[in-house]
Amino acid sequence: MGVRVLLDEDVPFDLTESLRLRGIDAVHVTELRAKVWGGKPRISDAEVCAEVAREPTLLITLNVRDYADRAFQQANVIRHGIAVVIVRVPKRESRARDRPAAIHDIVHRWIHRAPALLATAPMVATANRGGVRPFPLPSSQPSSQPSSTALASPSP
Repeated sequence: MGVRVLLDEDVPFDLTESLRLRGIDAVHVTELRAKVWGGKPRISDAEVCAEVAREPTLLITLNVRDYADRAFQQANVIRHGIAVVIVRVPKRESRARDRPAAIHDIVHRWIHRAPALLATAPMVATANRGGVRPFPLPSSQPSSQPSSTALASPSP
């Protein structure tokens, strides 16, 4: 695929291996903890964004609170020029036993679009079973944001 995908610490670790089996260069934050952050037990979102910016990488997270925040976007997403996809699990599947399978299914439905998403950085998008929907960043964004319909359809 040619795109590095970094899975945030809130994404199930086993998704990393299932993406690798599809030929995707997937790395989980916990795998980088010792190498990049010297084994720190807690890694800030700002530190994750800086690592994502080091080489072309698409960040996958469940962290709506921070990555949907306008000030955070300005300070981290736009500043570092990164692409972030926030996975949104339906409420009916948000119970602990259902959540990992739902996350896997949602990511596998759209991951083949990772190169197109990365090409639009800086960007933040949400993903669910219906597709991927970019949303507007604060005013310093480039005007090349794709329309939500261009990325919204799930894979067959």
